[in-house]
Amino acid sequence: MKKFVNTLYTADCLYVLHGMEDESVDLIYLDPPFNSNKNFSAPIGSEAAGTSFEDMWKWKDVDEEFLEEMINDYPFMVNLIQTIDVMHSKSMKAYITYMAQRLIEMKRVLKSSGTIYLHCDPVASHYLKIIMDRLFGKSNFRSDIIWKRSQPKNDSKGFGNNNDRILMYTKSKKYTFNKTYASYDDAYIKKQYKYVEEDTGRLYRPGPLDAKGLQGGGYEFEWNGRLHLWRLPEESMKKLDKEGKIHYSSKGLANKKLYLDEAKGVPVQSLWDDIKFVKGNEDTGYPTQKPLELLRRIIETSSHEGDVVLDPFCGCATACVASQQLNRKWIGIDISESSPQIVASRIESDAGIFTDFIHLDCIKDPKKFPQRESLKKSTKASSKNDLYEQQKGLCNGCENHFDIKNFEVDHIIPRSKNGPDAYENYQLLCGHCNKVKGNRPMAYLKMRLNKINERLKFEVSFGEAD
Repeated sequence: MKKFVNTLYTADCLYVLHGMEDESVDLIYLDPPFNSNKNFSAPIGSEAAGTSFEDMWKWKDVDEEFLEEMINDYPFMVNLIQTIDVMHSKSMKAYITYMAQRLIEMKRVLKSSGTIYLHCDPVASHYLKIIMDRLFGKSNFRSDIIWKRSQPKNDSKGFGNNNDRILMYTKSKKYTFNKTYASYDDAYIKKQYKYVEEDTGRLYRPGPLDAKGLQGGGYEFEWNGRLHLWRLPEESMKKLDKEGKIHYSSKGLANKKLYLDEAKGVPVQSLWDDIKFVKGNEDTGYPTQKPLELLRRIIETSSHEGDVVLDPFCGCATACVASQQLNRKWIGIDISESSPQIVASRIESDAGIFTDFIHLDCIKDPKKFPQRESLKKSTKASSKNDLYEQQKGLCNGCENHFDIKNFEVDHIIPRSKNGPDAYENYQLLCGHCNKVKGNRPMAYLKMRLNKINERLKFEVSFGEAD
């Protein structure tokens, strides 16, 4: 896995994920297309100028090479997708199938102690949550984070939509969670931290020192003329008093000074309205760019230094930048050929932050796709004769029996789609089936054969009717 970190892949993330090792990353953040039915483009003159994409989905966007695997291994996913087709539309069916194929691979590469954050909007978030519930387990659902991504919007025909959803799941019950805090707002500070320490100018609020009603009791002694039950022993009280850290009320009641500059802040809840949208020097112009602060919060919460962070739809690589700044390793994947230029620009602007940055353009050179060891391993069977014996002389397509001389060796997942040269990816097809399949998935071949069989049945029955 070492050779894959701090690397940006230009490719469809499905094929990169397919080649990554099992349980090799600690944290996944993905900001995929939303099926928003919108066109996005970067403004002229921005760093991302020339970047554009349509967030509209059709069945042609589905990777049929992996459909058979999903049908065989995840039948519940197929049932859910079929239900979505009936409930919503063909477009939503195509989008959810596209996402399900990639989420299956993400679950495989995520460590058992890992966490995944799926960024989405209200268009498909409810369908994605159902998929995630079944794939990761509903008991591993941790939070539905609402991020207020923009200022209020004026919509005369409804409530303005100015928020995104971030679905947080873990792979198991043992996962990393570093509690994070947000800064107090001005109103809270004004109300709670009313006092200013004369010598230092530090803001503070009084905190109780008495132990009345405190479970576990306290220490009884006289302090400042009061016989009382205190939270601290007398020696500790004397130390605080000597340091000037005790606040006395007008009635002489002793309280501990709780300083604003020592306060952690407010524990972060599931509503994130304190992280503002991208602006200023941070803005690259990339149409769906997310703020660094958002990614820093996610990464700090769900990983440790040295962990591997994966962003399979990295765009302008905000997650990669944030990971490097926080001493995490990272893997970025994006199909856009303009993404490397944007990333390189951000690296240059963050001089001294990035160290080893590798760009692998898998679109232009499929050999640069990662290849996990399990796909390279071969069984003892390694020849055409072995395949013939294994298939009992039957074609894997039409299922008819042939002599071995009539068979051709075929890649189940085509080599052009990152199919490995490994025994597990070989099969024997008769000449006709191999010609029909060509550089396509087995699902295509099965569909064509079914159509041929249906036509033959019709012709036979039609002839009998005559």
